[in-house]
Amino acid sequence: YQGQVGPDHGRFNYVAFDPLNEGVVFASAFDGRQIFKSNDGGETWVHFYSAPQVLTYYPNISKLKFANPQEPSHLYFIVSSSAGWDVDARGLYILDVATGNVVNVIKVFHHWYLEIFDYDVCADLPKNIIIFTKMGDSFPIPEYWTAVWKTEDNGNTIELIYEWMDHNYMHPNVVRIHPNNPDIILMGMSYGWLGINGGFYRSDDGG
Repeated sequence: YQGQVGPDHGRFNYVAFDPLNEGVVFASAFDGRQIFKSNDGGETWVHFYSAPQVLTYYPNISKLKFANPQEPSHLYFIVSSSAGWDVDARGLYILDVATGNVVNVIKVFHHWYLEIFDYDVCADLPKNIIIFTKMGDSFPIPEYWTAVWKTEDNGNTIELIYEWMDHNYMHPNVVRIHPNNPDIILMGMSYGWLGINGGFYRSDDGG
C-alpha cells in the first residue's frame, strides 16, 4: 500500500481476505479504531467501519477473520478498550460485509477489567464459538483471572468451561476449536516470565 487514504497510511493491525471475492481485503488500522476495505487487493482503500463512539479510551479493533466458511459474508473481530467504563461496548463483533452493519455482539462477562483476547468458531456448527478472556493489565491486583467460555447458540447463552488465576506466571495466548468437532478444544499457554514450560492443552469433552 502506497496511497494516502487508508489504514493509517499503510499501517495495519490485522488483515482478513474475503474467501469468496478475490481482491477484497479488510484491514484494521494501526490506531485500532477503524476497519478499511479494499476491492483491488490493497491498491486503494475506503473506510468501512469505526469502533463504537462510546469507546472513550484506547479502543482497539483486532483479530479480524472470516471465522466461519459457511457464512463468508460475516466478518468477525474483537472490540476492546483499556477503560473499565467502556465495558458495554466491548465484545466479539459479527459484521455483515454486504451492508456494513453489525449483526451481533457477543459479550461474555460484564467486568470492568475483563477483555476478550482470542476466539474461534466451529466451521461445521457456526453457532458454536469458543472465547478466551483475561483481566487487563490495569487490573488493580497482581492475580490475573483468565477463562475460556463456550456458546452453542451464537452468544445467547454463555458457559464458563475453564478458569484459573495465573498470578503473573501463566500466559494463555490462543484458543482453537476443532473445525468439525466442537468438543475438541486447544489452548496455547506459556509459563513464567521467560515463556518456558508452556505448550498446548487439549480437551476432548468440550472443556
